Amino acid sequence: GSTLVDMYGKCGLLGKGQEVLDKIPVRNTIAWNALLAGYIDGGKGEKVLQGFQLMQLEGIHPDAITYVCCLKACAMLQAIDKGKTIHGEIEKHGFLEELSIANALVDMYARCGSFAEAELSLDMLPNPDVVGWTALIAGYVEHGQGVKALDCFEKMSNQNVPPNAFTFVCCLKACGNLGATQKGQK
Repeated sequence: GSTLVDMYGKCGLLGKGQEVLDKIPVRNTIAWNALLAGYIDGGKGEKVLQGFQLMQLEGIHPDAITYVCCLKACAMLQAIDKGKTIHGEIEKHGFLEELSIANALVDMYARCGSFAEAELSLDMLPNPDVVGWTALIAGYVEHGQGVKALDCFEKMSNQNVPPNAFTFVCCLKACGNLGATQKGQK
């Protein structure tokens, strides 16, 4: 059943995925995560949060994948208050040390323009990776704060975290927005 839900989600047939999930006699976290991931891929953030609520009502415990989907939905919907609530739940259940969750927190806060929380989430990681740094840089660029984005890139470089292609795209966009041609060429 979970595999069918996953297949329908990946094919964009989310209604069919929901139908299959509804017919599974004993649903579990894996089946719910398959549907939530499909909703994320389909840009249906509200459906993710509704599914998360139903999942909890059924007494099914979320895992790291569930929380990442929910944080992505909050970022998509700019639902900072819901994101903070989920952050509290993540902390309560001891998932903050999961790199994927920490990176999703940075991304959610940065995309919602809550940069103090985004930086705090990044700073809580013992070894932040390129995904977390790039999420912060992208958030700054998205909110028209190119100088801050380039400062983050500098800090990332100082911590010997190698950039990826998306990091460079964000930094070049920041340079373009600032008219910083020399920095962009560098």
